[in-house]
Amino acid sequence: MKLKVLLFNPPGKILIRGEGRSDSETDPLTSPAAAKWIYPPMNLAYGAACLRTNGFEPIIRDYPAERKTLEEFEADIIKLAPDICVTNMNPSSEAQDLTAIQIVRKNFPRGKVVACAPYLALYDSPEVSVEMVKHFDAILIAEHPENLVPLLEALSRNNNEQLKSVEGLLYWDDKTSLLIKTKYPMPGSLENLPLPARDLLNNSLYVRPDNGRPQALIQTGRGCPSNCAFCLVPPLTGKVFTLRPVDSVIEEIRDCLDNHGIEQFFFRADTFSINKTWTMEFCQKIIDSGLKISWCANSRANTVDDDLIVLMRKSGCWLLAFGFESGCPETLRRIRKGNTVADNEKARRICLEHGIKVHGQYIIGFSWEGKEEIEQTFEHIRRMRCDFIDVQILVPYKGTVIYAEMKKECPALMEKALGSKMQGGVSGTAKGLTKADLIKYQRQMLRATYLSLPALLRRVGGIRSFAELKNYTRYGIKFVTNQFFTKTISK
Repeated sequence: MKLKVLLFNPPGKILIRGEGRSDSETDPLTSPAAAKWIYPPMNLAYGAACLRTNGFEPIIRDYPAERKTLEEFEADIIKLAPDICVTNMNPSSEAQDLTAIQIVRKNFPRGKVVACAPYLALYDSPEVSVEMVKHFDAILIAEHPENLVPLLEALSRNNNEQLKSVEGLLYWDDKTSLLIKTKYPMPGSLENLPLPARDLLNNSLYVRPDNGRPQALIQTGRGCPSNCAFCLVPPLTGKVFTLRPVDSVIEEIRDCLDNHGIEQFFFRADTFSINKTWTMEFCQKIIDSGLKISWCANSRANTVDDDLIVLMRKSGCWLLAFGFESGCPETLRRIRKGNTVADNEKARRICLEHGIKVHGQYIIGFSWEGKEEIEQTFEHIRRMRCDFIDVQILVPYKGTVIYAEMKKECPALMEKALGSKMQGGVSGTAKGLTKADLIKYQRQMLRATYLSLPALLRRVGGIRSFAELKNYTRYGIKFVTNQFFTKTISK
């Protein structure tokens, strides 16, 4: 008899889940940003595919995206009666996530419970709450959903020796009264990554904000060779950049088109375009295969040129998100970005010339930044005229170079709840800027991008359907409300 496995996002805020590098809220209804896309729980979908291949019966639920309460969650799990539960857990929602697990334990005291919590990989064993770990039979702290198979096999057999051999785990051993942390896995090959169990997802929940049509997330790579001082990717997934074979990604695109009616895609990689040869081959394959799709991806300013952007556009790329981070040369140098202000402006110009929209991502609040440095970034944002931007106040994630530097040089500026964008980042800078100052700059930068007359004219001129008009109007009203009529915590 097959063991029934319930893989789920627990009730609560809609967050980016299943990965350790981000804890952002992505609820289109409540997020301070103008528009957000709800990320599908693809770590659960890829994990479910692996489990199904190995004789388990997986079920996926995304309770936050379905707007389900804890009471509805409890009723659902009683109805489903799973043998094993696998949940995503985030730092900012940890307490609420544990409440859901207590409900599971109450109703299924003999069942096995596993968490996927990659952020815990950044902590040494003494820093981890033993009481929190004891809620689970094991916690998967590696971004390797394929490791769910040996993990659940070991738990279902109550085989402690087999459990110890599974890489990327954290668990409490009752026999030895020790917190066990197994070897962290090396970046694995994505060659054998199966098609995700997309049939177990409610794909209508994950729609592109502008046109309201379903958008699929496809994992194309893992890891990043860059040295950004603020980034969690190297400590979590390694500096070895691993790519899926082009044909494997094309197969998943076809599955979305043929079996799920999805024509829009977000190709997920920490830097999608970092290997130009692979990216050119991939785009050409889309063109040669006659696939009519629309897609977006994360990129890096010094990895794009005219030849690549032209091919991307022909293959259906409509938007690239760039981590420009700053318009201050000194900040770019100190965060080890590897890009210059000129690189950022060149990438924007190339995309503009070839009809690809740009989502610029910025960070303010580095300890050395004062008014002069922030104003340089503000002027850069005005000059760039990106189609969309995000401006984040720095979060010094544990495990990063920035975290180590700030802990040594200015620990008072670090918020108590580190590693969570939900907490609003640093409390100020060493040059005297306060949290209130940073929030003020953040709002001004967003308003300059979205509410200036030239920006509004560009936005209206780019609308191509009634659905886009309706959604842009809705998000515009929400943005204005958040910017001018919503109070924010500034201390």
